[in-house]
Amino acid sequence: MFRKSILIVIFCLFHLLSAYAAELFLNNGDHVSGELLYQNEDSYVVKTEAMGVISVLQTHVKELIRTDPDPKAAEVKTEKKKIWSGSVDMGANVQKGNKETVELKSGLALKRKTKKNEFDVKGNVYYSEDDKKMNAQKYFAMTRYAFSFGEELKWYNFYKFEADHDRFANIDSRLTPTTGIGYWFYDLDDLKALFETGVGLQYTKFRDGQESASEGILVPRIYLEKRLLGKSRISEDFTVYSSFTEFGEYRLKSETILSAPITEQTALKLTVLDEYNSKPGGAAKKNDLRLTSSLAYSF
Repeated sequence: MFRKSILIVIFCLFHLLSAYAAELFLNNGDHVSGELLYQNEDSYVVKTEAMGVISVLQTHVKELIRTDPDPKAAEVKTEKKKIWSGSVDMGANVQKGNKETVELKSGLALKRKTKKNEFDVKGNVYYSEDDKKMNAQKYFAMTRYAFSFGEELKWYNFYKFEADHDRFANIDSRLTPTTGIGYWFYDLDDLKALFETGVGLQYTKFRDGQESASEGILVPRIYLEKRLLGKSRISEDFTVYSSFTEFGEYRLKSETILSAPITEQTALKLTVLDEYNSKPGGAAKKNDLRLTSSLAYSF
């Protein structure tokens, strides 16, 4: 299931990339030809045939000649990125009659990003009951700080702390601090792609009274995000939590989000969360797949 979902998401993310043919004439007499992927307040990001994706400072460019493949295509605009951004989403599903079902989902995300620093806060709650009997209760919270370094600021080191609770997976509380290093392949408004890996400690307190467990873990992660038609976006966040002490024991978490705008600040959000635990506690099943829809407000 995980392999198929990842292949589908990767195909969607990289299909039909929007780009613009461009010629950049530099102050020193050189010129760069390629596809203009993005332009911010400091530089042009160009995909060239010989050198791949490069960034050229605007102060080094004497003239830019650009040709849009579609006269109706949106122009590449110079935008000043917001330092702070965030979103709140809420969703509910209620069924009454022969069967009574209630599902509630809410989430909050905050981000502060500058040229070298990135700080994230994220949390969500999920609750459901069937015929007035609770069958799901989950909480999740995460904070993350990353500091970019290197000439092009593509490398970064990060510090992350996660906490979660899953009543029906026998998890009273699970605390996971990690630190590591990562690399941005793309960090554009239209396309984002990164890979990171870290090490950390996983502490788990179980609900059924069994002894709490602590173990060292290796945590590789892949994140992909692509803007689709208009301002719609699709993203995939895939993380592995692999135990150092128990060979063959691991957790997988795949979160796929499709967001379709309704207004400038509201969007319909469809989330597929797939979680796998090779050694779940108690009588919990190994795989947990959840599909939720919600209304999101961005600010």
